[in-house]
Amino acid sequence: EPQHAFGFEAGQLRLENSDLVGTLLRLAAKRGVHGSRLCRVCYDSAPFPDPARRIAMIRIFGIKNCDTMKKAFAWCDSNGISYEFHDYKKQGVPREQLLLWCRTLGWQALINTRGPTWRKLTPEQQAITTQAQAVALMMEHSSVIRRPVVENGERILVGFDPTVFDSFVR
Repeated sequence: EPQHAFGFEAGQLRLENSDLVGTLLRLAAKRGVHGSRLCRVCYDSAPFPDPARRIAMIRIFGIKNCDTMKKAFAWCDSNGISYEFHDYKKQGVPREQLLLWCRTLGWQALINTRGPTWRKLTPEQQAITTQAQAVALMMEHSSVIRRPVVENGERILVGFDPTVFDSFVR
């Protein structure tokens, strides 16, 4: 019996990837391939996209090697959530972005006072009392920005809690 869909019957493919899998199977079937590739059987049995399950891509801001970021990435991957990642360390954070986050969440919600970067700051640098001071500090030391910062359209979330994250991205 021939194998379908890259070694699997279409019905065995993971449901959470149904939009992508179905699209790939239908595209391959249109090319009329079979065997280790695809066939009309795969096309006919491919899962069709469910509009109710369609999720917009979120943007995640943070630092790649942060443990909390790794948890957020793993959660997104295991739940089929598409995301675009912006690395603070490599790309910095535009001032306008920080100002938007401060207006939306308040600058206090963005400052990570538990991390090693904060502990290395002088008492004078830690004495933040205004948004302008907070933005200047975050521009100079991007590691003091809490992680992750997640944008879903116009909504913004800071930090990672699986329950909150789930309701935020869906």
